[in-house]
Amino acid sequence: MTTLDAFSDFNTPSPVRGVSDVVAYTIHNLGFWPTRSVVLVATGARHMGPVLRVNLEDISENEASALLDYLFDMMPTSLAEGEQVDRFFLLIFGEGGEVRTRQLTASLRQTPTLEEIQKDAAEAKICQAWIRAGMHITDTRGILFCDLLFIGSVSRWEMEPAEPAMVFSGFIDDIQKCPLYLDLMLKGSSVLPTEEQAVQAQSSPLNATNNQAEYQAWLDDAEYWFAHYLQVIHGADSDYCQDYLGQKYAENLLWDAAIQTISRTRRERFSAEERLHEDALYADHLREILAPQLAGYLLATLSSVTSGQFILYAAATSTNLLTQLFADLHREQTHLTASAENIQNPSVLLVPVDHTGQPFIDDCIRKLADIKNFAEVVEQNDELSSGAEDFAEMMMGNSILGPDWKNIGLLEQVILQMQEIADDERSAYLAVVQAWIAWFKGSSSTASRHLARARQTWDISLLPLDSLLENSLLPRWLQEESQCFKESKWT
Repeated sequence: MTTLDAFSDFNTPSPVRGVSDVVAYTIHNLGFWPTRSVVLVATGARHMGPVLRVNLEDISENEASALLDYLFDMMPTSLAEGEQVDRFFLLIFGEGGEVRTRQLTASLRQTPTLEEIQKDAAEAKICQAWIRAGMHITDTRGILFCDLLFIGSVSRWEMEPAEPAMVFSGFIDDIQKCPLYLDLMLKGSSVLPTEEQAVQAQSSPLNATNNQAEYQAWLDDAEYWFAHYLQVIHGADSDYCQDYLGQKYAENLLWDAAIQTISRTRRERFSAEERLHEDALYADHLREILAPQLAGYLLATLSSVTSGQFILYAAATSTNLLTQLFADLHREQTHLTASAENIQNPSVLLVPVDHTGQPFIDDCIRKLADIKNFAEVVEQNDELSSGAEDFAEMMMGNSILGPDWKNIGLLEQVILQMQEIADDERSAYLAVVQAWIAWFKGSSSTASRHLARARQTWDISLLPLDSLLENSLLPRWLQEESQCFKESKWT
């Protein structure tokens, strides 16, 4: 399997003036120092552009040109303000491993030995095939091949166009001292030693707090309500999901109410003094909105992989499209089962609204009062037939329009809170949602690691996402600059 990562337009606080800046830009986009990877960095005349990474171990020399053609087919052709992608860099990252980690850690750094430098020089010979592949792109697409850089365990190497060959250009720890790297660090960006650590950091709970006792109390209460609702849902007398579509629709309305209420809390409202600990302030306020009873209930309703897919689809699109999807599913249900009924609210198990004063309550009441009778929706829309198709197009990345990235970011933050209180089954379902989100953003390797984590804790059958990852496919919206994910604090 070829593993891909794709990231789009990453603002640089200082000019990109040399090869160290190009490497700094690349690793800050990825969030980690890759190993055994080829990375394509596309640029315009004034802006740096998309960064796409591929596992080098999966690519033979004969496939190099074909791979670059595929990557250029997938990336946007324009950057900010319509600037055209007209040039590119290739970066080859070698084995790295413990030696590189040592060199990038101030307390462990050593003067590189001649043997280590010679080992990097020998490994850099793999670049010859990629030099030819880069020149092929210039010949066939008219996009300027600026340079090829090799980043080894202790040293970095640069293409000498006259040869063409690779020549020594410095040591890897110099990259950490270049202006762009330091400026990005000051902006809060970070670069972890390995991909595994980067994915783990992305999956860590948003547990910053100014009051550890209140945070622990929130966790204890949320765990209690989670266990309580699991008992209610799976109890012998439970009628949970007797009306499956109505139940899941109601739950999605509650998820949406929580997300939309959180969206009204913005980090930018913090004063200069508060921004010194804004993560803790934001996390504490988020938990005020996401009351323990609601968090426990929402997590308990994540009863299958499909439940997670519905939640993600609603966040990525809108509740109107979710209504259309469920109405289409009801239509199909009645076709398959003549006795299928659209049982209404009495069979829908809803979270009790008894924690008055919480800011999401009004939204919940309004939304739950508007639960659709899907039979009526079908009757009112005789031509209704695209709901299931729209759902499939979004989840399989065939939609031209990208997801609602702001809502996706908020959903991720809700997921991070719930990871702390989830059992193994719900942890796996949350990880599957995270895998799909990572793939939406263009990071197949991160998606693969989330799926692997899900399957370490629960028996997850094969998903459509597995096929997408196996065949190295990326969402269509990555081809359009305005639809790509761009790193931002959405809240």
